[in-house]
Parts: sequence; C-alpha cells; structure tokens
Amino acid sequence: MENFIGRESELRMLERIYSEESVKTCIVSGRRRIGKSSLLRKFAENRRSIIVQFVRSSEIANVEIIRESVKDLLGY
Repeated sequence: MENFIGRESELRMLERIYSEESVKTCIVSGRRRIGKSSLLRKFAENRRSIIVQFVRSSEIANVEIIRESVKDLLGY
C-alpha cells in the first residue's frame, strides 16, 4: 500500500479503538469509493484482525462470510 495518502485522523481513531481493553467491533460506513476498504486494510497491516465486507443478501450469507473469516484467522 505504498500509495496510501492521508487519513491520519481516521487511523488514529482506529488505533484508539483497537488499544482499548475490551471486546470491540468497529463499523466503517460511508459513500462508495472514498477509501473505506483501503483505510481498513492499511490499519490491519501487521495486526491480527478480520475485515468483513457484508453483501446485500440474506443474513445467513453474511453469517457465512463471518464464519469463513474467523475460520481463516484461527487456521481451521
């Protein structure tokens, strides 16, 4: 991600949330094509994390996406 420019305040906010001593979930939402995914991928570099992109489908489909992401993280 050599071309990642700006977004320092958002990265600081994510760092603050990540460093809290509790279970945490962070939802990042906004208009299309403004760099949300890039921001999260940059933040997740060198961290044990899961990034889930939900689909406009059924709840079951989204739960399956989460299940697969957790499975990959845990190595099952």
